[in-house]
Amino acid sequence: MYFYGCTALTHSFLQSPAAGVLTAGAMALAGLLALGWLSFFPSAEATTLALVFPPGLDEDEIFARITAADGRPIRQGASASVMVAAFPTPPGIASLTTMGVLLVLDPLAAQGCAPPSGDTAR
Repeated sequence: MYFYGCTALTHSFLQSPAAGVLTAGAMALAGLLALGWLSFFPSAEATTLALVFPPGLDEDEIFARITAADGRPIRQGASASVMVAAFPTPPGIASLTTMGVLLVLDPLAAQGCAPPSGDTAR
């Protein structure tokens, strides 16, 4: 009897206008979250990238890896293992793998609302 009651309740809810509104809202939210997630990744033509290296590498090692791949380090990211670098041409996956990069992000999206390095809140 309880099972029938739950089924009837579920069936009547799915036919109500509220179910359509909730479904549309959930799909819109999922789409916005997916677009937000995808905005963190750079385009294939990007030459300025935020590179995430394995933790434990010192700054000199990260600089050496970037310059060996014909890149120019610009600034350190929010973490010691994140470095923003510019390349004359978009680096390929093979080049990034050789450098030991774990993740590649769009530097503007990765920075978000954080103040530039060296700024302090007043």
